[in-house]
Amino acid sequence: MVKPLALRILVVDDDLSAALRCTYSLLDAGFEVDIATTSGDALRLLSERRYIAAVVDLVMPDLAGRQVSLAVRALSPDAALVVVGEDPESVARPLAPDHYLHRPFAPDDLLEALSLALTEARVRQLVANDDGRSSIAVAR
Repeated sequence: MVKPLALRILVVDDDLSAALRCTYSLLDAGFEVDIATTSGDALRLLSERRYIAAVVDLVMPDLAGRQVSLAVRALSPDAALVVVGEDPESVARPLAPDHYLHRPFAPDDLLEALSLALTEARVRQLVANDDGRSSIAVAR
């Protein structure tokens, strides 16, 4: 029997209390959650596990959250990406996040952002799959 993909989310934030607030909200909503408080931990977890989403703080001291966001796209291209920051949304746009969450935010804001990001990621997957089928049909 094939085991279904766990609804696992990676929370990346160097502020442990902020990471825990996110984690508790996500656990209450029924998700499994891993926390990374350093970019190195985030990169290690991304290479070891599959995630349906990542919530990434853009401001990290050891490696920019921007770099972690790029790693999410490279190592887990199907995962939804929610970036968190205090900057204007335009700063995060080059990272192509599925959703931007402006700090400070309430737990319900996180869950709404995640829901929107998961929907966006699913649409992205469908378009990618559809594009792949189109190119196969044309090649025949």
